[in-house]
Amino acid sequence: MNRAPLPRPGRPSPEAPVAGGRPLFVVIGGSRSQLPFVTAAAALGYETVVFDLSPEAPGARAADRSFTVSARDGAAVRAWCERLAVGRPVAGVLTYSAHPDALAAAAGTARALGLPGCDPGVVAGIADKTWIKKRLSEAGVPTPRWAVASTPAEAAGFCRELGGAVILKPAAGTRGSLGVARANGPDEAARVFPNGAEPVIVEAFCPGREFSVGGVVREGRVHVAVVAEKHPLPTPGSFVMAGFTAGPIARDDPGWRAVDEDLRSTAVAAVQRLDIDFSPFTVDLIAGPGGPCVLEVGVMLDAKVDRLLWHGGTDIYSALCRTALGRDHGDPRLEHAVALRFLFADRPGRLRHLSEKPAPEAAAGGWAVEWERADGDRVAPPRSIADTVGWVACTAPDTGTAARRADALLDGRLFEVEGGRP
Repeated sequence: MNRAPLPRPGRPSPEAPVAGGRPLFVVIGGSRSQLPFVTAAAALGYETVVFDLSPEAPGARAADRSFTVSARDGAAVRAWCERLAVGRPVAGVLTYSAHPDALAAAAGTARALGLPGCDPGVVAGIADKTWIKKRLSEAGVPTPRWAVASTPAEAAGFCRELGGAVILKPAAGTRGSLGVARANGPDEAARVFPNGAEPVIVEAFCPGREFSVGGVVREGRVHVAVVAEKHPLPTPGSFVMAGFTAGPIARDDPGWRAVDEDLRSTAVAAVQRLDIDFSPFTVDLIAGPGGPCVLEVGVMLDAKVDRLLWHGGTDIYSALCRTALGRDHGDPRLEHAVALRFLFADRPGRLRHLSEKPAPEAAAGGWAVEWERADGDRVAPPRSIADTVGWVACTAPDTGTAARRADALLDGRLFEVEGGRP
């Protein structure tokens, strides 16, 4: 199985001149998730510049030049890029941070420099679920019935009007499953209504299998790179993901085969209606009895779907760098099936990595274990996907086999949590 290349670490100084005379490629944020983009941009022939508050961030250390500037400080990032552009052309700007301020910084900087990028107004709108819901509803793109509630009484009233279960989620931000709750009736809707002054989206609960459709848009052309089934944790009431499965659909899964094309076309319609361009995208959908319904839309790939694509044989990092440059991104798609499963602590304590030797069934195909947390890090049970300690990925000819191999790998003893109670 392919593994993402790790660049040699270095400590470039912001005061030092950039080596050579090549155009610059800017990556806003230097976390480990941004590191493959720094590597890809360098491989495409660009001098790399990273903005991150930590000079020790992996991406900052790998870049030709880094600046100790927050990825969320759009004004500072723009000012530095405009200064850099005086002496050297800046060819592309990209971020792979899901934080709305970092996304806004990338969009605003690209706009200021006249570079390809998603419209800043669209990026701001995507951070507001009310904006998304209104535009999709107006365009006739299927989405569950919804309302905005500012009080527990309003949430209860809408639940009563629907006469069934509802999902409550924050109207603003991109915080994954944080703040998301299900209520089976008006009283429960009022009880789980979050504290605080921010409005909440209340939408009808739709039963069905959940999928994430991801890809890239360039000049209005939507390219679907992956349709992945999302698997929730078995914990009752949890909306944290356990992982994804994608690729050639198993023959014994006619349900997925029947909705695959509708999932793709509905996702494309949502992306086009929201005017997303020069950007990756994710559309989360429920495949219910009445067909696919759009739940969420974002200008990022879903959590670690970039790693799923990479292990599936797709250089998604080069594709997204090319998109930021306004160049043809090629045809990123999975070469084989991949199942990715997240690793979570079952109690508070300190993480200790153990053997990565796979179970026999997992070893029958390609496999990988990647760690998000280091030995000795404090960990706790998950409140959101941000609490993952790592993930496993297994490849196979079809989705069913890949899922079985990944689950077998999870059965192995990959880590333990010390200092906490089971």
